Amino acid sequence: MKFHFDEQDLDQLEQYELEFNDSERLEEDDWGSNMDDNVKDVIKQLSFPYGASEPQVSDEELQRLDALADKLELQRLSKLNVLKDPLWLMHLRRC
Repeated sequence: MKFHFDEQDLDQLEQYELEFNDSERLEEDDWGSNMDDNVKDVIKQLSFPYGASEPQVSDEELQRLDALADKLELQRLSKLNVLKDPLWLMHLRRC
């Protein structure tokens, strides 16, 4: 099956993507409704206004932001029960 998109279709899809607001979905799910002030602060630190180019930060700042983002994502996935404590897996091996 082939799909054909003309320029107008692609422009509309791109505009939709640019206007899509992830924070609205965050507020709708359990993760967003139970966010404490610390999580909100981390999200603010990780958020940059949209621009024509990537945000310009030092290598040290980028490493700090990457570590914050990793920690936040691990917390989110753990809360969704996507990730399990590795000790839980060791218990399964013994069974």
